[in-house]
Amino acid sequence: MLPSRVALGTMHGKAAVIAPPLSALGIGVVVPEGLDTDRFGTF
Repeated sequence: MLPSRVALGTMHGKAAVIAPPLSALGIGVVVPEGLDTDRFGTF
């Protein structure tokens, strides 16, 4: 059983690339507001 929604901690538009394939599987992507992933550095 797959989840119906996932949270994606990302910035800079990555969700636009990741969401469509997940949507095809019936999974919605939620991007939390105010999450600054840049504070973790670059990787």
